[in-house]
Amino acid sequence: MSGDKVLKSACRMCHGGCGVLVHLRDEKVIKIEGDPDSPISRGMICAKGLASIDHLYHPDRIIHPVKRIGERGEGKWERITWDEAYEILTAKIKDIRNVYGPESIAVAHGTGRYYFPHVVRFTHALGSPNWIEPGTAQCFIPRIIVSCLTYGDLIISDYGYGSNVYPECLLCWGKHPYVSGPDAESQFSVRRFLSKGKKLIVVDPRETHMAKMADIWLPVRPGTDEALALAFNHVIIEESLYDKKFVQEWTVGFEELKERVHPCTPEWAAEITWVSADKIRAAARMYATSKPAALTWGNALEHNTNAF
Repeated sequence: MSGDKVLKSACRMCHGGCGVLVHLRDEKVIKIEGDPDSPISRGMICAKGLASIDHLYHPDRIIHPVKRIGERGEGKWERITWDEAYEILTAKIKDIRNVYGPESIAVAHGTGRYYFPHVVRFTHALGSPNWIEPGTAQCFIPRIIVSCLTYGDLIISDYGYGSNVYPECLLCWGKHPYVSGPDAESQFSVRRFLSKGKKLIVVDPRETHMAKMADIWLPVRPGTDEALALAFNHVIIEESLYDKKFVQEWTVGFEELKERVHPCTPEWAAEITWVSADKIRAAARMYATSKPAALTWGNALEHNTNAF
């Protein structure tokens, strides 16, 4: 099925921004497919992208401002103009700010797709600091802060979208990019990586599709990831599998780290994580001796008290 006109666009169902071809007939979208010219997705598209037509034309989608005409909870609404909506909102917000002060106003919204800077600017212009966006405030910002405190900067992958160079080993920790992830385009890179026959280590309590494909699957007890990470560090340091030149020239506090993880043997971690010491040791060795190796992690690691 093809339309009368095909437009190039980008999917905004997640942060990935995969390239898409939008087929139109009589100015209505009838089909969406991946754009093979996209350097990000290279013609691939996930289920969310394919379903975006349903999102666009869903009968319950609100595309006009409406005003409640019944009691709260009755579900009675009437359509109004944008000018009417602006007048109502402006008057109400000003009244609240004048009576209770600007900090009585809070603004919250979903993850969105990069419109939140406008919401932040609007909230601050009102004089209120009370803005929250869960995807950023509870996920990405903590990741940035911890990364900066630990490494001095935000650590991100140097993998290029147009690159055909892949790591020798991928450690997939608390993430299943085949079916979910913060950015859906990551599944495409992982699929290409696995097609090259590279090594895969999966840390996940569930025996997922990727866990079944892994060279080593570590079914960690939920909430014990930190113990597993400490044991990884123990093996790498005690067996001198780390880059000594890099550590000497670019790190601070390595001796303290070495002292901290010295008692954190795989046997110690096995009691906590329910993963065998042999598996922990084998995974740490595989990751440390593969040149280069990569680590991809999921939001699950940031949502428990023993995260890292």
